[in-house]
Amino acid sequence: MHADDDVEHQIRAELSRVVESARSRRSLRERTEGGDDDATRRQLSELGILDAMLPDGPGLAGGGLRHVLAAVEEAAVGLVAPDLLVSTLALWTGLAAQPRPGELRQILLGPTAVAWPGVLAGAESVRQADRSVTGRLGYVPAGLSAQHLVLVLPDASGAVVCLVTLDNARREALPVLDLSRPAAVLELRSAHTRELGCLSPAELTRLRAAWLVAIAADCLGGMRAAHDAAVGYARQRIAFGRSIGSFQAVRHRCADMFVDVETTRAVVRGAIDAVDEGGEDVDALALAAASHAMEVFSRVAESSILVHGALGFTYECDAHFYLRRSYSNAAATGGVDRLRAELAIG
Repeated sequence: MHADDDVEHQIRAELSRVVESARSRRSLRERTEGGDDDATRRQLSELGILDAMLPDGPGLAGGGLRHVLAAVEEAAVGLVAPDLLVSTLALWTGLAAQPRPGELRQILLGPTAVAWPGVLAGAESVRQADRSVTGRLGYVPAGLSAQHLVLVLPDASGAVVCLVTLDNARREALPVLDLSRPAAVLELRSAHTRELGCLSPAELTRLRAAWLVAIAADCLGGMRAAHDAAVGYARQRIAFGRSIGSFQAVRHRCADMFVDVETTRAVVRGAIDAVDEGGEDVDALALAAASHAMEVFSRVAESSILVHGALGFTYECDAHFYLRRSYSNAAATGGVDRLRAELAIG
């Protein structure tokens, strides 16, 4: 299990400042209704998190998977930068197919969406022919604003990765439970594509593992925030002349949440290291980490709402936003049961 190095510590500190800055300007409810403000986008751009994933990237992260996912985790703490996870998946996928992107560099840095039929829920059948694709994508996070789409099309020998231009795509806002991460339905009709490259089954396995641990990191950040909010509220809320955190039932619930967070931290970071280093069991470790993180995130978010009492269900409290994110992450991958069934089959 790795310990945070200096670069990772710096990333977390910088992202924490971005989160606090965003919170000081607008409430979470305001951000879900209007998206991140220009100041938040500028701060994230200056950090160069995604740039660092490119060959010889100049950004802060230094290129390591662990460093990039540290940023994803910290962003999830404040539910800021909802497109950061999507952009990370899109860039990873594009670079897996074309490690030296050349003139595609800026396109892959976004705003770019990503879809993978059979892996990301709602990505339905798409046909490719004559440098174009036609079909319907039923769930595309960031699909309302993206200019391009990185599309994984499985075939008999693995998969083809294409870069789709969305200029003429028909977009429909999708009603989503997670208000902090907008999504769209995309209708593609002979949309222009550029083939980035082909991936072997082994390369696809590692890429999917990276997707899963990225979502697990997002879950970890959210559950940390839900736990911290519950503990903070339990300390300040007074009932019967004392803080509610002094009551055994509340105290034990907060302790259980803490155990959930710390075990998930260990599981997720272990899976991140496995994917980063490449190993025989990378697929199993990623499935285990993602399914565990998704299940525990929902439990911690639900407990946070209970600690907040009636306030937890209102827009005056952020607790329910984290529960929404937990359900959204699970649904996007087909659910915890699906991942565990796949893990059991081996």
